[in-house]
Amino acid sequence: MHNIIYHISHMNNDQIYIVLGYFIVLVIGALVLPIEAFSLAFVGIILGFLFRPAIPILGQLPFPVVITGGIALHGIGKLAQSYAQESLEYMIGGGIIGGVVGYFFRYFKPAVKK
Repeated sequence: MHNIIYHISHMNNDQIYIVLGYFIVLVIGALVLPIEAFSLAFVGIILGFLFRPAIPILGQLPFPVVITGGIALHGIGKLAQSYAQESLEYMIGGGIIGGVVGYFFRYFKPAVKK
């Protein structure tokens, strides 16, 4: 918990607005989407984060950098911004694919016979 508070307290306004926007979209998705679509979209986001590209030698970027698209990176770290944006695209793509699969799964799941 301390780690999350530390990262939030060191965010600038743009980063806070981005994370708040994602949270609002997540809440709206939970209220509007069928449970299968929402849960598989969430799983897709997690898988997108786990399979994000890695920077040669350094490895994968941490979650706070990825979720904001690397807008807070300065100096030499600015070179990693394209990796942060690509990682964010992996997460968004995973969420979209998972949501679509979950939506169709709800309506096309096979009937269980007793």
